[in-house]
Amino acid sequence: MQLLLIRHGLPVPIEGHADPELDEIGHAQSQHLAEYLASERIDVIYTSPMHRARQTAAPLAERLGMEPIVEPDVAESDKDGTSYVPVEQLKAAGDPRWREAVAVSDWAEEREPLDAFHERVMAGIERMVDAHAGQNVAVFCHGGVIARYTATILELPWERTGFFYPLYTSVTRVAASSSSGIRSILTVNETAHLRGTGLPTGASDGERRSQSVAQRRSKRWSWVTWSGVRSSSDRTPRSFMVRAISSERIWIARSTPASPPAMRP
Repeated sequence: MQLLLIRHGLPVPIEGHADPELDEIGHAQSQHLAEYLASERIDVIYTSPMHRARQTAAPLAERLGMEPIVEPDVAESDKDGTSYVPVEQLKAAGDPRWREAVAVSDWAEEREPLDAFHERVMAGIERMVDAHAGQNVAVFCHGGVIARYTATILELPWERTGFFYPLYTSVTRVAASSSSGIRSILTVNETAHLRGTGLPTGASDGERRSQSVAQRRSKRWSWVTWSGVRSSSDRTPRSFMVRAISSERIWIARSTPASPPAMRP
């Protein structure tokens, strides 16, 4: 089966709780996403219960005539927070809160404890894998959820909460087999639907520079392979292959042992 892990569109800043609705830009991003995915086979749509995810899912669900299934376990770690400000706005203002979900050392106290968040996300997504063999499942959720699940597939150190920053309405695809336990990351941060629209993706200056470098290296594709180790105390080689990098997608293949991603690090 294939998971399409989709981050919500741009929300409005809000105080008093951390469950904002989409900004007008976020609604526009969601419409472009719906057009982008409308021609694909989507068998099931799941959504986080948070407003920004549900509103992002709505245009695609309407086009496909589907009723999204609300899954509480793919809500963001700030679901019980007291405010929400988009990360790029925090960074632009020099507000240190933008770092609070980037690493364990900066994890904010008002967020759900990382152990609990990790177990909840893994349990929720793995239930989808078990329930939808052979199907394509769209999951409208959050940057932290996508980062946590993909970091676990790659067996990153627990201190790393993720290896990339999911952009607004980006699609990250994972091939998952409930029988073999193999999870392979197929694409990361698909945002081709926003190209030429003038709508923001939420990418930082550094990410935009990285994308420009990748585009300059090849008119279409760059092929890269590398190997890594999990930590200084674990010297078991783990091979990763970036199959192709383009201006639209980053393709990654990763073979895991014959068991689902670990529930705990």
